[in-house]
Amino acid sequence: MERLNANDKRLLELCSTEKSVNQLSREIGISPSNISSRLDKLESMGLIVVDRQKTQGQKTRVRTKASIKVKEFIVHALQKLKEKGEMTPLEFAQIFPLDFTDEKNMDKKNALAYIEFGTPKLIERVMRINEEGEKFLEEHDK
Repeated sequence: MERLNANDKRLLELCSTEKSVNQLSREIGISPSNISSRLDKLESMGLIVVDRQKTQGQKTRVRTKASIKVKEFIVHALQKLKEKGEMTPLEFAQIFPLDFTDEKNMDKKNALAYIEFGTPKLIERVMRINEEGEKFLEEHDK
């Protein structure tokens, strides 16, 4: 089995939410062709899922296999925030209780981190859904 270098591990971390090759290239600071080579390696190891453009076979969106759970949790959390209008971080924590010491909660931890600190930010500090969160829901709530 091939070994993962630091850039491979960083790619896996970044792909916990769906990303494009260009986004990955910018965030890691290596060329898109180098990213593509690394993605081929990770895909062959069964660690990521690559969605390609049907006409050209180009890699367009990349995510880890587990990231679908992260996206589902993000959608659920954004729906709750939208229903309430806004809530404090304490109210949010009570609705989505999470034991951060339990490794089984990694998907929820990644989702919560992405909601608040990802790019683009999906919520405001007062925990209300913003324009980017609305767009995310429209694209992924099916």
